[in-house]
Amino acid sequence: MRVLVAALATAAAVILGLLALAAFNLHVFIDAHRDELVTRGERTLGRTVQIGDVTPSWWPIGIRFADVVIGEDPRFGAGPCVDAAAVRIAVRPGPLVLGRLEVSAIVLDRPRITLVRDAAGRWNVASLGDGEREHDGERRATNGERRMRHHAIRVPPLWLGLAATEIRDGHVDLEDRSGPTPRRLSAASVRLRASALRLGGDARVRVDAALFPGSVRPDAHAELQITRLGLQDGADTPFSLHLDLHDADLGTLATVAGRRERWSGRLAQVVADATGVLDRFAVDVDASADDAWRLGPQVAVPRLPSHLSLRAQATRDAIRVERASGAFGTLEWTAAGLVELRPWHVELTLQSAPESALAIGDARPPWRLSDVAVTVGGTDALHVESLRARLDDVHLEGTARVTTLDPFVADGHVRATGFGGVLDATFAADSTRTISARVEATGVDVGAIASRWSATPVVVGRADVSGDVAMPWAAPRPLAALSGTGTGRLVDGRIDVVNLAGRILRRFPAVRLLPRVVSAPTRARFPEIFDAPGTGIRTATLPFTITDGVLASSRAVIDAGTYTVEGDATLDTARELRARGDLVLAPDVSTALRADVPALRYLTRNDGQLIFPFRIHGPLGDPVPEPDLKRMRLRGIDALPAPGSRREKRDEEDRPLDAPAVERFERLLRP
Repeated sequence: MRVLVAALATAAAVILGLLALAAFNLHVFIDAHRDELVTRGERTLGRTVQIGDVTPSWWPIGIRFADVVIGEDPRFGAGPCVDAAAVRIAVRPGPLVLGRLEVSAIVLDRPRITLVRDAAGRWNVASLGDGEREHDGERRATNGERRMRHHAIRVPPLWLGLAATEIRDGHVDLEDRSGPTPRRLSAASVRLRASALRLGGDARVRVDAALFPGSVRPDAHAELQITRLGLQDGADTPFSLHLDLHDADLGTLATVAGRRERWSGRLAQVVADATGVLDRFAVDVDASADDAWRLGPQVAVPRLPSHLSLRAQATRDAIRVERASGAFGTLEWTAAGLVELRPWHVELTLQSAPESALAIGDARPPWRLSDVAVTVGGTDALHVESLRARLDDVHLEGTARVTTLDPFVADGHVRATGFGGVLDATFAADSTRTISARVEATGVDVGAIASRWSATPVVVGRADVSGDVAMPWAAPRPLAALSGTGTGRLVDGRIDVVNLAGRILRRFPAVRLLPRVVSAPTRARFPEIFDAPGTGIRTATLPFTITDGVLASSRAVIDAGTYTVEGDATLDTARELRARGDLVLAPDVSTALRADVPALRYLTRNDGQLIFPFRIHGPLGDPVPEPDLKRMRLRGIDALPAPGSRREKRDEEDRPLDAPAVERFERLLRP
């Protein structure tokens, strides 16, 4: 036991002695070469170097440079390229005991690093080490080598042999001036760990950073491995990359991709793996999201859970999508195509999976979008060359052209076949001005469409519509800003909520008196007037205008067979109906009623047809027709219509028979 203790004590004494010797050698080296270290650093890097203080570092064992500032390449700016609170050069203890310094690692504490790429594609850090090469005469001048360097990624000889490197709590500002507009990115809480760079060896780099706005911890993680470093031309160097992004900001990713528009939204996770060489590599991407997006400031994508899985082959100038699949909500899809980067050109096809559909809208039941097939191409503008889809039983076909996203400028054509008819629409949109459309519809079953929102549609029948509509792009209330002109025509229709003719006639006078003055044969002969719950329509023609969201028709004509309605009407965004016109009974109906009620001769036109001036007001689902007293008084008729016409319909029907209007009407009936 005493031998073991003695051996341990001897070993400890030797170690302490070696550490003391190493510390002594380190002090001696720093004191003897303090100024030379700064000069040597400037000559090696080819940049100005400022150091606040040089002291020994006890962990890791080495040299600590405080307040280090490395100047920028004058071609890229005047500010510092690197500004670090401290730079630690770790050395190996064994060689240090023997009086030699062998660097084992470089650690940068809280550095602020500026990366700049100029219009020619050169990076500011690529010139690090140029001073050493000039000093040693290592620059080569053959034209072939210059061409190779122009087309390949050049690894400065200074970097080969670089010790393992670590960055702690760094901040990186990146500016790329190579595109039409500069791209700027910032990353905080940067931690980098890189293995030693050895000629012919493998290099490994791991980076963790807070890349996206609002991040309080690292949300981007990348692991890069480069094999056989320096043995091939830079573009042919094998590599593998794993990238993992969490809560990724879509605007930042759009900036990385070179988009000028301001995109917004979040991706829950993005995982990418790339393998190959820098000029040709394969990439696999998996992404998921559950957030609303904006593709540029104008194009909104609703919030739906979605995911993407993609495999592509990439070069410096093009990306070929071998396979892509995913889902947007419950709509699953697959895609394939080609994207060329220089010059920009895209060819993509996308189609939804069989039996896959997406529920949209607030109808009951919701609309189901399925059978989607899209072909996209274009160079300067994005062309939707073909679009086919199914919206329940409606088949959609269309084409479109998107010129820009910011401002959003697009035009196109859509054809919808369904609900017994066909709709054709051409549209144009400009986010700085208006959205406009030309619509032509024939044979559309309006009742089938309305039944998606109501079990009892107000109007049924087949409609033809021709018109032009427009509204400002940024209108806060789109319907209130709508404008347009056109003509609508309804054939074989019906208004279920009101018997227009019967309701008007009941005001002449109280409904309880009608059975006494209209004979049973007349009522049986014309049940559509006296007994039907709704209004049957043979044809209805409505030339219309839309101004500030108010639909108006100045020459509406409704032919119900036994009568005709002529007049004008308005319908506002609150679904309030206002109408005024004449109820003109057909000749046979007029003859029968005049025989039953001789007093109606006061409402007879020159052609023998009875005419009843009326007006309608109230909500579209429950309108209130009533006699137009003003126009009747102009004709000297004030006894026929019952007073109090603004009362509720129940009050009207319960009015007692001894009302003054009834007494006057009975006097008119006496021979």
